[in-house]
Amino acid sequence: LGDRRDVAVNGATFTVRAGELLGVAGVDGNGQRELAQALIGVRRAESGSVYIDGEPVTGRTPLQRRDQGLRFIPEDRHHEGVVSGADLVWNALLGHHRRAPYAVNGLINWGAAQTFAEEVANRFSTKRSGLQQALGSLSGGNQQRFVVARTLAGEVKVVLALHPTRGLDIKATEDVYAALRDS
Repeated sequence: LGDRRDVAVNGATFTVRAGELLGVAGVDGNGQRELAQALIGVRRAESGSVYIDGEPVTGRTPLQRRDQGLRFIPEDRHHEGVVSGADLVWNALLGHHRRAPYAVNGLINWGAAQTFAEEVANRFSTKRSGLQQALGSLSGGNQQRFVVARTLAGEVKVVLALHPTRGLDIKATEDVYAALRDS
């Protein structure tokens, strides 16, 4: 259901296998956002099932789906993808903060976190003054590069991407699409 309790998506069925890309197109407001939110587990689906590698994830939390290999590049990085006032290290850890080597016995391993943040920033050449720079002080394109690189880090099985190249120049757009094809 949509935010107004109306049917946002009805009868959508698809299977995506390893190495395949699936695009869902339509006019903004025609259910793509609601479909994505249901797939990642932040919106309850009225019916249907979601499987990753043959394992059911329907009813599982977004974190559990993430642990199964589902990654999400949000359409609005400012509201769903970053903490603008936090530095690049904190932002790199979003979604990775509970697993080794970034967390040990519930505590952040700051050395590993800084190394990871540097890797994330370097993947698509995020322009920055340093890792302690607030992510919100970067240009929109550099924020997007960072979000996409963080999303693709680690073991990824399925990437759900809404406007993954929003705000990027031609070269960065090519690099992101190549990385999505390779993941």
